[in-house]
Amino acid sequence: MLTEGRAKLAQAELLETEAKYRPFMYQQQMLENANNNYLILQAERFLASVLRQETMDSLEDRVAITNLRAVQSVIEQACKELSPHIDRIFLAGSLAKETAVKGSSDYDFFISIKNSYTKSMCEIFNDLHDCLAIFFGHEAVRKQNVSIGLTLGDPSIDIVPGKQQNEYSDYHTIWKNKTQSWTKTNVQKQIDNVRRSGCAPYIRLIKVWRNCWRLDFPSINLELSVLDTLGTNKNIPLRRAFGLILQYLLFVELLV
Repeated sequence: MLTEGRAKLAQAELLETEAKYRPFMYQQQMLENANNNYLILQAERFLASVLRQETMDSLEDRVAITNLRAVQSVIEQACKELSPHIDRIFLAGSLAKETAVKGSSDYDFFISIKNSYTKSMCEIFNDLHDCLAIFFGHEAVRKQNVSIGLTLGDPSIDIVPGKQQNEYSDYHTIWKNKTQSWTKTNVQKQIDNVRRSGCAPYIRLIKVWRNCWRLDFPSINLELSVLDTLGTNKNIPLRRAFGLILQYLLFVELLV
């Protein structure tokens, strides 16, 4: 529970963020006036400035790599039974895709487990949770849908275990804790698709928009929406791209 002082600080930070990006939260007004050349230029400059301010810098990238090494070391120490069967541990999520924005991106790590390991994904998922809970304490570790969450500071850490479907493929089986079932995924392919698309700046911009409106919209869905909207158009102006993505999201919402 937040103390009164921390609650006031959190409220002040929220008000400061809302004030900082209040123009961004009224993006429809910019788009409605798109025929005015001056406003077009102002909108483009504003969106570019938002992008510069919210893009993670090289220092934060180095911190992520340091955390990766720490996670690798912890897994080796805490999960001695699992450790020999790990093929590799790598950075995943928005940091790996270069779509992270400041203040809202967790550290996501993927554990690739050799397909020769005989335990089921359900057993692997539960064993990983139990090992980490013993190592860090139960209050710091939690089961999520496909990941084990660690709260050791800010930002939090999510660790996703996956078992290789065969030794020659990047496809993995992961456990879905909510439905108690497994599913297939290719995390490396998802990372490569986003990085090769050239759409990372547009994805970061739409994430800032989502955060301003405090929308419950998973990042993976936003990424796919941007890729579907822009395709191979890598050099489209920010204002134009932003408008197209919003129109796409509205169209999808109307279909639901």
